[in-house]
Amino acid sequence: MFPDGLEPEVRPRGAAQVKAARGVRDRLAHQPAAATLREEFAPKLDAAIADLTAKLDARKAAGEVLGLARARENGAQETWVSAYDSNAGAMRTLFPRQRARQDLYFDQFRARPPEPDEEGPVTPPPAPGPG
Repeated sequence: MFPDGLEPEVRPRGAAQVKAARGVRDRLAHQPAAATLREEFAPKLDAAIADLTAKLDARKAAGEVLGLARARENGAQETWVSAYDSNAGAMRTLFPRQRARQDLYFDQFRARPPEPDEEGPVTPPPAPGPG
C-alpha cells in the first residue's frame, strides 16, 4: 500500500492499463508531493501512454483485419465447395449410373500431402475402366 491510501497501478492490462496510466499522470500533475518528480517523469509517462495507446490501436486493427480475412476465406471455401458439388451433380445427371465416367471429370484428392521421407514418387491412382 502506498502512502495516503494510494493503490499501486500494476494489475490492469490493455485499455484498462491506459486508463490507469492516465490516472497516475493526473495524480502526478496535481499532487503537491509529486512536484519534484513531475519534470522528470511526466514526459516519460506521456510518451509511454501514447506508445501503449498506439500499440493497442494497432492490435485492434490487426484483429479486425484478421477477422475479415478469415471471413473471406470461409466464404471462398463455401463458394468453391458449392460449385464443386454443382459440377458433380451435373456429371451425375449427364452420365446416370456411370460412376466410372462421372469420376473422370474430377481429380483424386489425397487425405494429406506426401511426407518427405516417403519412398518413391507419388503415383496417381489408376483411371477407372469404361463404364
